[in-house]
Amino acid sequence: LCNAVLEVKQSEMDHVAFGWLTSPRVSQIREDIRIPSLSLEEGNAKKSILIIGNSFVSSNTSNIQGTLSTLIDLGDKECLVGYSSLGYATVSAYATGTEEKYTRARDAIERGSFNIVFLCGLYSAQDVAAIATIEALCNKSNTQLVLMPAHNENETHIAAAQKAYPHLPYLPWKNVLDGYIRSGVPKDELCISDAHLHSNPLAGYIGASLIYEALFGEKAPNVPQGYASLSPDTVTNVLGGRTPQSIVYIAERNILRFP
Repeated sequence: LCNAVLEVKQSEMDHVAFGWLTSPRVSQIREDIRIPSLSLEEGNAKKSILIIGNSFVSSNTSNIQGTLSTLIDLGDKECLVGYSSLGYATVSAYATGTEEKYTRARDAIERGSFNIVFLCGLYSAQDVAAIATIEALCNKSNTQLVLMPAHNENETHIAAAQKAYPHLPYLPWKNVLDGYIRSGVPKDELCISDAHLHSNPLAGYIGASLIYEALFGEKAPNVPQGYASLSPDTVTNVLGGRTPQSIVYIAERNILRFP
């Protein structure tokens, strides 16, 4: 902290700006987290979903697929969870890549192997445009496409995708992780200390819980004792009582700053 003196001539200031200086107020703004309602009974009615992305959805990092499968079993629900985790993969690569790993994913979507596809990988304007190609494949098989950005994805392009495809459900995995960090959870509790700050199993549990709630309309179970990827004590010690719906912090986009 430092001491400072600011002299202001009231007659030369807007009365609102003068009020900010003389009566400063900090208001808590609740993060707008909306979890879409998704149904496995609609669309092609397959009891299966697919998460496609890059190393952020890998079993070696967030393990979101493995944790979600465990939560589904614990909740006595029926749904198979598949995933495609390809290093450095983007939406554009999944849409147009000629390597077998990409064509295999496209073929599975076009065949209707899954009822819902959760899509990660927005890093460029090309990725935003490429969503249309993935959506066209989904439409052929009556498959629901859901945008689900991972933690390292570009906010500008995420916003552009939401604007360009307002009809697509949006699962706010990245938003919730950022919300936890802003509410006081240290970033290194949710990210692996590597070159890309990959999401760790706790971040994967948060993402899996969001998918679970979107699919089944109820809170996800807690991870069980003895679960290999994550202990329930870690969840309690790090997150405490801060559920995604109760995160409150000052939203940076709403802070008014003087030049």
